[in-house]
Amino acid sequence: MLSKRAATAICRSIAANIRRERLRRGWTQEQLGETADLAPRYIQRIETGRISPRAVVVATIADALGVDPGKLFRPAKLTTRPEGYPRNRPRT
Repeated sequence: MLSKRAATAICRSIAANIRRERLRRGWTQEQLGETADLAPRYIQRIETGRISPRAVVVATIADALGVDPGKLFRPAKLTTRPEGYPRNRPRT
């Protein structure tokens, strides 16, 4: 049986890989959501690790990104930013 720690690590890797692939294409969460026919808020929750996507959702996102679904399951190098550190985008 998969431990909770291992399951959490897999979900974090999926989230990081989705975000990396999305940013590699220069897409916003809204653009990915539109392409994958998913709500942008749902994409945000996946990328922040607030929810764990089902396999069919991972496959849908992979298809929208034009990558093999297995690529999203690979271990990702996770980076963290200090608490309260601002995002790298200007506020409008």
